[in-house]
Amino acid sequence: MVFVTDSREAIADTEPIGGQRQTFVSKLLSYPRTIYAGFDATADSLHVGNLLVLISLLQLQRLGHRVIVLIGDSTARIGDPSGKSEERPLIEKELADKYANSIEKSVKRIFENHKKYFWKTKGRNETLEEYIICRNSEWYSDKNIIDFMSKIGRYLRVTTMMGKTIRDRLDTTGLCFSEFSYQMFQSYDWLYLYQKYGAEFQIGGIDQTVNIHNGHDLIRRLTDKQTFGLFMPILTDENGKKFGKSEEKAIYLNDDKISPFGFYQFFHQLTDRQVYDFLKMFSFRSDAEIEQIYQKSLRTQKPWYLQEIVAEEMTLLVHGEAGLSSAKRTTDALFKRDVEVLARLNESEINDVFEGAPMSTLIFNPDEMTAIELAIKAHCFTNEFEALRVIKGGGFYINYSKVLSPQQILTQTDILANSITLVSVGKRKHH
Repeated sequence: MVFVTDSREAIADTEPIGGQRQTFVSKLLSYPRTIYAGFDATADSLHVGNLLVLISLLQLQRLGHRVIVLIGDSTARIGDPSGKSEERPLIEKELADKYANSIEKSVKRIFENHKKYFWKTKGRNETLEEYIICRNSEWYSDKNIIDFMSKIGRYLRVTTMMGKTIRDRLDTTGLCFSEFSYQMFQSYDWLYLYQKYGAEFQIGGIDQTVNIHNGHDLIRRLTDKQTFGLFMPILTDENGKKFGKSEEKAIYLNDDKISPFGFYQFFHQLTDRQVYDFLKMFSFRSDAEIEQIYQKSLRTQKPWYLQEIVAEEMTLLVHGEAGLSSAKRTTDALFKRDVEVLARLNESEINDVFEGAPMSTLIFNPDEMTAIELAIKAHCFTNEFEALRVIKGGGFYINYSKVLSPQQILTQTDILANSITLVSVGKRKHH
């Protein structure tokens, strides 16, 4: 039971709360169950914080459980106030549909990549239980509001709906009724999935405590049956800041929002203090394998050993083999200063590696242009005097090779196979 061991730190709490957490969870997961997690379609891509919940579903699928991914295209239009200090912007149906389509495509890709690269490669003969993806517009599109309020609303208690976020909002910026009522809709989602699929478990971030508790309470009141919630920890940086789509530089799961290289670099740049926790939470490896890897990392002289393992596994899961290959290629070009790798990069990868670097299109005549002429035409320097000073001082590079003289003649070999010439002033300023 890899997923539910204390050492993995993948479960922050449970609903109902109380007792020995891991004993409680292990007992509940002792035979196949149906478990779901929901993601509102409030953007066209999920992010790395959502990835932990998806991986938890995958871990449970590996244990033989049936998992459901619910895409909240209807609830996205209402707005979950959990953890938000301000009202969410209104999302029209057409936009919610577009976002839901994008999220569904991403979720399917991740589940299929897991099956292809992390399940089948282990030589397993057993098949994974098929996962289910659904949208809550399936049951809300023809729902009568009066029937809904009279049959569902009467079973929810305002006192249990008054979580910390609700109280804080009422004391500060205020709260609209639609956001306050969000809990009723998420509670009904669980009731519907319980009645149709037997979904006894719901997984969510610890910030979903009130929402999941209300769903648990609604099912108990209507059916007199016990259901359970599993809460995942919220991913934060070393300063305690949440990783999410509302934050700057959000780490999205779609490659049109962030490239495989950018995604890979997020994990590759984890600090030594962070990376071991990430490995335990995100990896599909067994506890014993993780401990062996960790002990090896303490002995090896190779820098970023654990970071590379986590980055490779997560990029393969989210972006597949082609995405991982691209990410490693661009990483080598940037950090290993490998000219052969640089020559194989496409335009998109070059933009990723040298983000923000100015680009110039020049007509190149072999054996006619000098290094200083190239530097001036590429706008590397503000004037010729500065160019002469830096080049003579050994601070000017063409394709990572130091230029020895301002009058050095450029040859055809200075243009790489992809028609790119990388010009650098020092080690960090590129053109």
